Amino acid sequence: MRKNKLSNKIAKLRIKHLLREGYTKAELSRGIGLAYKTLENILDPKKEFIRLETHEKIAQFCNNLEEQKTKEQTTDSYFLTSEDIIDSEAAEKEAKEISRWIMWITIIGTIIFIGFILLIRYVINLF
Repeated sequence: MRKNKLSNKIAKLRIKHLLREGYTKAELSRGIGLAYKTLENILDPKKEFIRLETHEKIAQFCNNLEEQKTKEQTTDSYFLTSEDIIDSEAAEKEAKEISRWIMWITIIGTIIFIGFILLIRYVINLF
């Protein structure tokens, strides 16, 4: 390996992840501060190495995006906290009631199924 060069696998994975997230290559090249051709070279399967400076730029960009996402999630009212739950006791009581209903439906369904099997056996034995 040459001086100030390292494998591009981590950078390639980060860029591919951002592309799946919906960013375009042009947006990434502007945001990271790289030439579009450099981004293409990183994604090229034939290329194996990138400069340390390029790797650090990509890592810093990804870290900044994660920090921004974290800030938005903690300040956005879309994400609920434990304080947003109105009454946890009532929710637990409802869950227990639903589980009882499911148990009774299962028992009754099993009894009806066994009854049908016995009825079919009875009808078959008549012939």
